[in-house]
Amino acid sequence: MTDQSEPIVYQQMKLTNGEEIIAQIVIWDEEDIVVKDALKITTNIFEAMDGNNGDPYNYYHYGLKPWMAYSMHGDNNISLSFSNIVGCCFPSELLQREYSVALSSIKQFNEEILESYKDFIKDKEEGEEEAEKEQKKTTRSNVFKLFDKKDDDTVH
Repeated sequence: MTDQSEPIVYQQMKLTNGEEIIAQIVIWDEEDIVVKDALKITTNIFEAMDGNNGDPYNYYHYGLKPWMAYSMHGDNNISLSFSNIVGCCFPSELLQREYSVALSSIKQFNEEILESYKDFIKDKEEGEEEAEKEQKKTTRSNVFKLFDKKDDDTVH
């Protein structure tokens, strides 16, 4: 699926290590599976108490997070091996909506962090330049005037 005119296809995949991901399929052919914007589906189990009779029950909370660290910057594609996929399906409409919301939130957060980092580097470089200027002002020179200020003779 490399043609831009083709519709965007998403797949939910269960991997051999037990992880479950959802991703946009870039290429899926006999040789390669290439995805982008892969998010890992996480499951958290919380114990709660029933308000009516006080019995405990488990409450499941699902979340989405980047599958690979720093893979959400730019158009980074991830290659998968067929041997690591146990099963796959088209995600439900609800999961696709949650995926879109999570993906846009993650990308916005990454852009903000990147801008913050760029500002930090810029401020650091400006601070270093100022420190160099101050050091030059306070450093004594080994050059001094031998005669009047209008003469150009100096001694080192």
